[in-house]
Amino acid sequence: MSERSLPAAGRTLPRALAVAAVLSALAYCAFAVVRLAWVGDDAYITFRMVEHAATGHGLRWNVADRVLTNAHPLWLLLLLVLRQFGADLYVLALGLGGACTLLVVLGLGRLCGNLWLWAAALVAFGASRAATVYATSGLENPLVAVLLLGFVTTWLRRPAGPRTLLYLSLWAAGSVLARMDTAVLYAPALLVAGLRLGLRSGAARLCLGLTPLWLWLGFAFFYFGTPWPSVAYAKALATGLPRGALLAEGLHYLGDVVQRDPWTALVVVLGLLQGLLGPHRARQAPLALGGLGYLGYVVWIGGDFMALRFAMVPFVLALALASDALRTAPPRLWAGCAVLGGLLSFVPGLPDPFRSAPVDPMQTANGPIVDERWFFEHHLGLFGRDPRPRQDSIGPLFALWGMRGRVLDVQGAVGQVGYCGGPRLHLVDPWLCDPLLVRLPIADPARWRVGHYTRRIPEGYLESLATGENRIVHPALAEYWAKLQFVVQGPLWSWARLGTAWELLVGRHDHLLARYVAEHYRTPPRLAVAAAALPTSLSGQNHWFDTPCWLVADGGLEVRFAAPVQGAAVTLWLDGGDHYDLDFVRGGVVAHTASLATGDQFYAGFAPVAVPVPETARGFEQIVLRRAFDAATQRQLLERPEAERRVSRLVQGTSNDSVWALAALRCD
Repeated sequence: MSERSLPAAGRTLPRALAVAAVLSALAYCAFAVVRLAWVGDDAYITFRMVEHAATGHGLRWNVADRVLTNAHPLWLLLLLVLRQFGADLYVLALGLGGACTLLVVLGLGRLCGNLWLWAAALVAFGASRAATVYATSGLENPLVAVLLLGFVTTWLRRPAGPRTLLYLSLWAAGSVLARMDTAVLYAPALLVAGLRLGLRSGAARLCLGLTPLWLWLGFAFFYFGTPWPSVAYAKALATGLPRGALLAEGLHYLGDVVQRDPWTALVVVLGLLQGLLGPHRARQAPLALGGLGYLGYVVWIGGDFMALRFAMVPFVLALALASDALRTAPPRLWAGCAVLGGLLSFVPGLPDPFRSAPVDPMQTANGPIVDERWFFEHHLGLFGRDPRPRQDSIGPLFALWGMRGRVLDVQGAVGQVGYCGGPRLHLVDPWLCDPLLVRLPIADPARWRVGHYTRRIPEGYLESLATGENRIVHPALAEYWAKLQFVVQGPLWSWARLGTAWELLVGRHDHLLARYVAEHYRTPPRLAVAAAALPTSLSGQNHWFDTPCWLVADGGLEVRFAAPVQGAAVTLWLDGGDHYDLDFVRGGVVAHTASLATGDQFYAGFAPVAVPVPETARGFEQIVLRRAFDAATQRQLLERPEAERRVSRLVQGTSNDSVWALAALRCD
């Protein structure tokens, strides 16, 4: 029987089934995205800048500095625009991520061209852990995926020509503004499109289409003093690590993707390979080369600590290429791909949307690469049990703790802390956000974690921030900081400032950093102070950043006495830190070492700690105060399941997530 002789209901049945398949697949994707909706700690770094800009403090992370702390200015600006309507940034980020994800699945439908293939593509998308976990997260992934699909669709569906190159350039500019290191994705296709038009015409169209990018880079140089965000210096431009070590970590990251999300890995491999070698390679090869280049870039920078974060974008690209190639394939092949994706999503366990409890089975095996959603789901997930962070929720407490002005603190994980601390809190971040520290190499090349490249805080830097005077001990670094401070804090409309910014950008003063690194950075000096310069008591609630004091740097603090001390006890007023070691030195030899536990009460301020002096140590001429971390506490933390996170400062060779200070001393 021919189709023409079938009843009307019979002819519409296949389309009705196709519509039902698409709706079912959409429901599956929606369930996965909503069930896994969350916001990561790093997103709150962006939220803090948005809040400061929306409340009149400018586009700043710390209100004292003009520093761009993220690599996704377009995502930041979209959140800032939406923030003007008064909604909570957590809700806005989830909504914006969800809207971008919806555009992604609709864009896949346009590429597929028929309902059955679209249903298969939707199942493939929903089965990808990388795609569904980072469909939200508060990060820029879904926005990049939308712009990437716009570029791919324009490349595959429009004929080559000047206008097409202009559109391609606009899509690429938007994507680079959404995530600056995605430029490698588009370079091969833009190069091919430009050469097709001829060198002069192609270059003109390309430059015109990239105008939004040029405008942003110009604004960033004018406002921030550099077109590159601080995270670019922190993770790519100034790590100081050997390339071989980073390449090994990058390959480990790709291996982690294969273990955690085999379906995503399979789609990426097959999609890119068929783009390069398949029957449609004439039009798909430049796109596939961009995808391979992006994977190579991920390996080049050492991957990341966030499992699957860099897998979503190449997955969407590979899925788009596969959808385009399968348009003419038999439906049974589409169905087979959908079934295969569903089955592989159960390897190595239940897919994330169906897990009854958060669990990260790969945490122990893959060390520094962790499931960030698993860690933050309990209070940053859409269905989390604990209350979410509130902007400036810590700020009102500062007054109760006796702090009336600016509050300084040193932290490594600064997202939620900065957001809750509000504009009064100035955070010194040795990982990502501090304008000086990110330009230094990592503190210990032998101990580091990918994505958390800790810098050592130079002697005198915190004192400089607290007082506004340049008190950095090393003269070369002091000179460099004076120039950098002029750029990030000086008058905005100043030719001298822009000239200094250009000199820093092109590396004209990098020799100052190199001199500091060679002389002090990894061999920190011991600072010395005369006992007579210290007061003998301290009254009231005081903190290191609002009280004349001496900070205990990595080399220790030596207090020298004019004459031997015969006292039976020493009382020190200490702020910050958990544990100190106190050496009593007599005749140039350490006669006794005392361990001091000061506690870790939040912003407790200076408190007296009495230390008895044994008979064998009396007559000491010097005391040396050093940072310490007691072995018992270290063992307890290492035994906990979340040890890798809780003792990150140990495995990275850093103690810079706390301030150690001495303000007064009395000998009895």
